[in-house]
Amino acid sequence: ESQYAVADDPKSAIAWNLRGRMLSQKKEYQSALEAYEKSLALHDDIEVSYALASTLLSLHETEKAAAVFKKIEANTDKKASIHVMAGRAYESAGMSAEAEREYKIAIALDPKTSRGHYFLGLFYLVKNSWEPSPEAKREFEAEVAVNPKDFFGNYFLGYLASVEKKYAESDAYLKVAAVAKPDWPEPYLYMGLNAYGAGADAKAEILLRKAIKLTGIDEARNNYQVRRAYF
Repeated sequence: ESQYAVADDPKSAIAWNLRGRMLSQKKEYQSALEAYEKSLALHDDIEVSYALASTLLSLHETEKAAAVFKKIEANTDKKASIHVMAGRAYESAGMSAEAEREYKIAIALDPKTSRGHYFLGLFYLVKNSWEPSPEAKREFEAEVAVNPKDFFGNYFLGYLASVEKKYAESDAYLKVAAVAKPDWPEPYLYMGLNAYGAGADAKAEILLRKAIKLTGIDEARNNYQVRRAYF
């Protein structure tokens, strides 16, 4: 369908962007690169530029990707957010040192609105195979310090404390996360697991049933996490 789109209107930046995304999903990165370049030649766009830089990283063209990120940064006042975006791209490409560097730059520029501490904490958590680490916890605590009512910092501190069986500490963070995103099942899932771990079965049932209800038909969410609630 994307082939038909660009054939029907070869001067459509949107069509070439769509074509690039389809080719990227098929891991045909060189062809995707050409599609993104055609899209940008027709209309400059930050999201397409980001996709272009990510594709360049997949092709191991690191210097060209860095140049694209610098160009994006020069054309926006949200510089910290661009460094977070770059960090995510480097992380996806398996370039850990570069990803960590970008997150730290984002934090230095704007620790509050960039959510740089959260992304750096998540980076450390993934790097440690989702096991608690002092580095991850430190960054999530720093995120909560600048954004006390934000979902992500509170949720992951709650998650880490739950894994360590610190149920009361975990619940304190998860309750804040549940208020921030009341329609998300994750806080209720872990509060339910905490209650079960503490032997409060009646409370656990209520919380786990709520996690199941909020999950609804999105059962594949977070690698079928709802299985834990059912179990």
